[in-house]
Amino acid sequence: MSWLRRLFSGGGEGVRWQKLLAPTPGQPHVELLLSVLRSDDASVGPLARFALAAGLLSHELLEAKVGALTSSMAGPQRAAVERAQARLWLQTQDLTLGLDNELRPALELADADAHKRTLQHIDRAIKRVHGSSPGEGSLGRWLKALAAEVTPLADANARVPGSGSLPPSLHIADADARAAHFDQAGFLDKTTAATTLFVTYANRLGEAFQKGSPELGALVEALGKLDDVHADVGASALRSKSWLDETREACLTRGRNPQPAFAEGEYQSPSTDHRLASVTKVMSLADLPPEATVAGHGGAPPLPEGSGPVSPPHSLAPNVTQEVSLAQIEAEV
Repeated sequence: MSWLRRLFSGGGEGVRWQKLLAPTPGQPHVELLLSVLRSDDASVGPLARFALAAGLLSHELLEAKVGALTSSMAGPQRAAVERAQARLWLQTQDLTLGLDNELRPALELADADAHKRTLQHIDRAIKRVHGSSPGEGSLGRWLKALAAEVTPLADANARVPGSGSLPPSLHIADADARAAHFDQAGFLDKTTAATTLFVTYANRLGEAFQKGSPELGALVEALGKLDDVHADVGASALRSKSWLDETREACLTRGRNPQPAFAEGEYQSPSTDHRLASVTKVMSLADLPPEATVAGHGGAPPLPEGSGPVSPPHSLAPNVTQEVSLAQIEAEV
């Protein structure tokens, strides 16, 4: 009955896609990563594509490094060991801030309508690689299932901030898995190598996206086969800093004339013969006729009588009110 239920409810299709998209140790899904990054027939912009590709890149590189440790195990045992490895790894990190900042964004994935363009882009990327796709509806249901699994852990971190609550174990205690599946397997060294590779390839992709959406050839050159390469994290950091400095300077000086108005020592005050451009229809003092000037010299003509502010009589001192008698007022009336 469970097989018939999966068959008629679409569960069989989900299992097929789970196998097709399952990580293969040592063989990252470079084609799918390139399909997510491609600009043709894209439903989202370059920044969104880069963010999606960064998440997929980190997943593929981590699986390439640690996936072989559990690839030969059965389903339930493999899930239990991988959960124990994750718990042990998280205990080596600084969890004083808790995991709620990392888990809370995953809760937004439950609203598939808010991420319709993203689901459409991922569905098209899968279809380019496999010839068909699970459909936006299936992707939306998978996101809701992920959000449902993350919600209890996110709530636990929210109730006790800074507690660093770990995901629950699955039938294998951390102490039982530490020796065989963590220390002897070199889990920390493998995750460190995966982190170094991720930074290297993320920097390469960032350089390819510096001038906008790169061509497919530039993406292939940046990713290659995701093989182990000599990490150039320091060199790429210097290149990124130089690019940021140049971009910042370009933004600050955008629209400005780089040439000074006057070279040093060449500035001269305008002469009396200077005329404004005729298109402005504005006169300068030099445009006035000679008879309008004062004593034939350059300057403004005299002010007409009665112009300017009214000044008090010179006989009155400042702040003194003039006294007017009633007889003067009646005489004037």
